[in-house]
Amino acid sequence: MDRTPLPDLDALDREALLDLIRQQASLTAAYDEEIRRLEAELDAQRQALSEQAEELDTRREHIEHLRLMVEKFRHIIT
Repeated sequence: MDRTPLPDLDALDREALLDLIRQQASLTAAYDEEIRRLEAELDAQRQALSEQAEELDTRREHIEHLRLMVEKFRHIIT
């Protein structure tokens, strides 16, 4: 979002000051909403990574089990 310098506040009349306050409040609300959106996206990405890590662990365990079975069958055959 754009960061324009503030005008000389002493030179502004009451309405201009109120407008400036409203603009700043609107920007703050927009920043807050963007932060909430990004935090939710980050949480979703963390959850997805956690699920993928669990799946990877499960597959590793399955591969190790299959290797042990192959080794057992080789032993039986020979």
